[in-house]
Amino acid sequence: MRYRCAGAEHIFRLWAESSAGRRTLEQRERAAVAPFIRSAFGLPESTLPPHHVQGYVAEFVWYLLAQARVPAGRALRYLRGPEFHVTGPGGDGLAIYDTESRLIFRLWEVKKHHSQSPVSTTVSRAYKQLDGKATEYLAQLTALGPSQPSPLRPLFSRLVDMWVDAEPEAGAGVAVSTSAATMPRRAFGTMGTHFPRLDQPGQLEGLLVALGDYPRFADDVKKEVWKGL
Repeated sequence: MRYRCAGAEHIFRLWAESSAGRRTLEQRERAAVAPFIRSAFGLPESTLPPHHVQGYVAEFVWYLLAQARVPAGRALRYLRGPEFHVTGPGGDGLAIYDTESRLIFRLWEVKKHHSQSPVSTTVSRAYKQLDGKATEYLAQLTALGPSQPSPLRPLFSRLVDMWVDAEPEAGAGVAVSTSAATMPRRAFGTMGTHFPRLDQPGQLEGLLVALGDYPRFADDVKKEVWKGL
């Protein structure tokens, strides 16, 4: 919620106090807090489909882990997390790192898996979506460049170029959140065949996360958020 209320700290404080049981929101206060919740989690009186909430939670799981688990030899300089709207048309995540020699980026596609089919089907769908939409996602992200610190601006301006030319600075990632019961022993083994031009070490990354009963986990997250209404 702090992430979703960025730029409106007073809204986050209202939500946090209500969530902790320290106050009950007045009608006007609830009307101010609700828009920061509705587009990702729905509201108790206006729910979203479970798969939408599960998808958003998966994106946030990736976002938190991307901050906590920075690969060796890199320093995280920028992290673009989930869209404000759960069905936003942009890419799921962008990470920019500083290495000893240059800035690099990784464009991420994030999925949830809750199905009788194997996780590999969801991973393959993520490959296809990322391959087909990468330049469009990066074109949208380029517009964020002018507001970034000066060392990052040149990289933002060339995101699409670096992807199209498969430059060493470019890279792709796929992350999937699923239940413990459906966690495979191996994943991402065919990623290189889907992105053959990104063939340098570290240009392709995968993250597979098992979170108990994943649909229940996502529903619990939603209920925790709703406590602040």
